[in-house]
Amino acid sequence: MLNGSSYAHRKNDLFVFSLLFSISLIALYLPADAVRLHSPILFFSQALLVIYSVLKTGRLINFMTPAVLCILYISISCSLGAYAFYNNLLVGRFSYSAYQSWQFVSQSTFFLLFCNCLFFLVNIFVKPNYNLKFNASDVDEKLIFSTFGIMFLLTVPIALIFPDYSMIPKTISALLILYYLASTQMKFRYFIYIFILVLFAVSSVESKREAIFLIFPMIFLEALFSGIKLNISIFFKGIIFAFFLLSLIVLMSIARGYGGYEAADSLINALPFFFQYIENPIFLSAFFNNIEATSVYYNAMQSIDYVQKDTSLVAFGSTITKFLFVMIPREIWSDKPSSIIELYTAHHDPSYRAIGGSDPIIIYAEFFWNFHYFAILVLPILFYLITKLYCAIVSVLQNRTYFKIPVLLFVYMNFVTYVRGSGLDMYLAFTLIALIFSSGCFVIYCLLFKEDVRI
Repeated sequence: MLNGSSYAHRKNDLFVFSLLFSISLIALYLPADAVRLHSPILFFSQALLVIYSVLKTGRLINFMTPAVLCILYISISCSLGAYAFYNNLLVGRFSYSAYQSWQFVSQSTFFLLFCNCLFFLVNIFVKPNYNLKFNASDVDEKLIFSTFGIMFLLTVPIALIFPDYSMIPKTISALLILYYLASTQMKFRYFIYIFILVLFAVSSVESKREAIFLIFPMIFLEALFSGIKLNISIFFKGIIFAFFLLSLIVLMSIARGYGGYEAADSLINALPFFFQYIENPIFLSAFFNNIEATSVYYNAMQSIDYVQKDTSLVAFGSTITKFLFVMIPREIWSDKPSSIIELYTAHHDPSYRAIGGSDPIIIYAEFFWNFHYFAILVLPILFYLITKLYCAIVSVLQNRTYFKIPVLLFVYMNFVTYVRGSGLDMYLAFTLIALIFSSGCFVIYCLLFKEDVRI
């Protein structure tokens, strides 16, 4: 039974849903040229409506649900990407001529916008319990710090032996500390948050995602345990944080070679070139490319256009079930299902795929590649499962089930990576590695201190 406040919020959300749906219909009935022109507005309007819906609840934690993160990530990326393509602000491999040759612009845009509607609808009716009582004094500091010490000691040898997976133990260690800081409401924790972000940025300049995506569990945990209310103060803090984040992205881009500053080989050395890079004529094009707005929009729209032109490409769920056959060598089973990255990249740019290149496509587009328009019937099942998993994560965090906390935070952190197009097989594979590492560290703790860990 809904109380008065919950009923009012649900009524407001259903009104927002009707507006989201109306926006998707506008895309369907506009001619292609008009959709190209107005796509930035259509996608951004959906983002604004979702933001309005969350602001009405008055709680920051409602910004951190999978549905809201997914919708905002895809809507803002596609809005900026559509703007970049319409104005030919492109760098790299993106083809303006291919963009102009899309035959199903209206239908593809409608599909992406309508998927946002479906996820938002699931988010209305499936919600976690944020009202469990939590006593910060009950946090087991001995377990957390001892396990962190074990993780820290194992991180270096694992990085030396398995360099391709070195970020996983480092990330798991950081997530455990983030949980401690947020759950105990430790003083000066915000400075520690910034230090951890900068540390990740400095140690992973070539891959900015690890530093950027660590922000999601950071804000999620802080919102969950401090019960942050949305007000003017939070608004201005958000602006300052957004400026810090964008500056970090720009600096990491300079350090990766954008702008051609040879002396900027690290984050610190990139600082003197910050304003010079912003004034560079290629800045806007490079910025859209760096935040992956152009790739998110282009690869999503291009892949959906391909399938509508050639229905023989439909994979009938094979890219989604591929994770079940990861352990079977292709030499034994030559027809083993391929990932969506393999299928799309090989079809879109065979020469690029031949040298190991990959073009990820967002989950909406992957499901279209698998089920065509029947994806509209299948996606709500995925959205429901994702939201139920989020509810379970909230419960585990509030009930202090330490054994599960680092791995589930890792799952939460990498959700946007999955939305972006990593593929379910890679998402689950990295989660399995994180589970093995985290579990091993807790087992070592139990053996050293002869204590049981709550499972």
